[in-house]
Amino acid sequence: MPSASYATLEIMADVSFLEAIHAFVESFFSKFPSIARREDNVSYTLHLAVSEACTNVMKHAYKDKGSGPGMLRLEMWVTAKRVVIQVTDHGSGFDTEGIVDPDFDGPPREGGNGLFIIKQSMDRLEYHSQPGFTVLRCEKEL
Repeated sequence: MPSASYATLEIMADVSFLEAIHAFVESFFSKFPSIARREDNVSYTLHLAVSEACTNVMKHAYKDKGSGPGMLRLEMWVTAKRVVIQVTDHGSGFDTEGIVDPDFDGPPREGGNGLFIIKQSMDRLEYHSQPGFTVLRCEKEL
């Protein structure tokens, strides 16, 4: 993959670094007119997916480790046909079977909608999780 279409960031998985992640994402996607100038607001969709994925790592991945926040790795690449976002952590892992979509007919719930938001806004979502290693990868067709 050409270096101009790929970016990676390794950063502490702490919510105080969300602003730095947002700035990194904004800077990267602004280099692609096929994303930045689209009228369907795909840039917002991509930012939202990154924000939800990174926030999930920050809130959940290392909470059982007892040693404070660990690291997360954000990778993004753009091809002529799609954008790929991948977030990796080395936290405690999570059970994908236990994740339920929100019930919009019931009372609203606080939080717990991150993966649902990513699934609804992106064209493809894959995640692999085991103790010590989780990868979330999502794609958006251009």
